[in-house]
Amino acid sequence: MVGEFSGKKRFLVFILIICGSIAFYLWSAWKDLHLDPNSIKKVVKEGPTVVVESLSMEKEISGGVWHIHAERTVRKSGNISAESLTMQGNTADGNKWNVTAPSGNFDEKTSDGILYKPSGTTTGKDFTVTWNAPEVLWKSTSAEWIFPKGIWAEHTRGTLTGSYARVTEDGTFYVEKGASLTWKE
Repeated sequence: MVGEFSGKKRFLVFILIICGSIAFYLWSAWKDLHLDPNSIKKVVKEGPTVVVESLSMEKEISGGVWHIHAERTVRKSGNISAESLTMQGNTADGNKWNVTAPSGNFDEKTSDGILYKPSGTTTGKDFTVTWNAPEVLWKSTSAEWIFPKGIWAEHTRGTLTGSYARVTEDGTFYVEKGASLTWKE
């Protein structure tokens, strides 16, 4: 009949489909075998990028408890980028820290970090200091904040401006490389 496949034509089409499938499989296998091994190692080493919205955690640091919240975090290659950070900490000696920052980066292995445009309040038994800075580094090994680009701090007794500062968890400010202190009466 006209328009119908005969047995020979069906068989030929079937063989062509099988040969095409085998050729596609061989081509895919050849392509996979010739991938750059360094690119595969890099992907395996770095791991996938993980994005978490509204992340809250509690962490013990030097005997104190810190509550950390970020509206958005991105983890890739052992680095964590965070946005809209708020941190509230109670140190072992009773001081309270409240810190906010629009963004920051943290190293997953060392727990060190950097906050950009942070501001905060440090309250102790007999003092309250409000501060802000262009950036602050957190050094977990020494449990101190480092202000490499300067700090502005206000206490009930005065205002302190410094071009480089360190602040320990107990609230002690070390200002180096130039400072200005204005006393209030």
